Amino acid sequence: EAPLLVTLLAFPVSAFFVLLVALVTVYRKYGAIFTFSKFESLTTLMKEARSFALFNLLRQVATRSDILMLGLLIGMGAVGIYNAAYRIVFFVMVLSYFISLTILPTASTLFSESKERFASFFQQTMDVVMLIAIPVAVGLFLVANEVIDLLYGTSFAASAGVAFFNILINVLGVFLTASNQQSVRTSSQWIASMGNLSLNLIFISLWQEMGAAIATLISEGVVVLYLIYRIRNSTRFPNC
Repeated sequence: EAPLLVTLLAFPVSAFFVLLVALVTVYRKYGAIFTFSKFESLTTLMKEARSFALFNLLRQVATRSDILMLGLLIGMGAVGIYNAAYRIVFFVMVLSYFISLTILPTASTLFSESKERFASFFQQTMDVVMLIAIPVAVGLFLVANEVIDLLYGTSFAASAGVAFFNILINVLGVFLTASNQQSVRTSSQWIASMGNLSLNLIFISLWQEMGAAIATLISEGVVVLYLIYRIRNSTRFPNC
């Protein structure tokens, strides 16, 4: 039990130190954060940030509900098998998230200066993303069985497609945020959350770990289609 407790404590402790470093960095650059004179502007900022907070909450539900439901419906053994496969894909997902964050400042600046340049940058970015994401997803799919079998003694490859869709969701979401359409990004996660919960309830009962992967793959794919639809019908993305 002691090693498990240490493992469980590692995340909150590391998160606390990350928060501490962030607070110190912000204080050195901008001064005191919580003062009476700034309270009104802080509450306004928090109201404006509700959509971002809701998005992150729903994103966690959409991407973690499969693990919870596997544990409830099948057992912790199934969770271990599923997580073994998912950890490999998770690295790609986290990497794509941080890469997408580097795009945000440029996209935001271009949107405020020129909608045409913003749309052109969007097209160029998506071209590059597709050139990278497709080979990564295909490569993961082809080698996933061998890697999982070598490391964990089981076979599982269906989660590779989730990485492909997640890369697209991260990049599309950044451009929606840059064009002040965070509400569209948040609504997409309502779809992902409800869809993933419903599909997991059905598919896990039928196909266990593979069912969870298929449910996530379908819900993520639907989100990508929804985001593309909203972007193509938005006046903020001319000629896209």
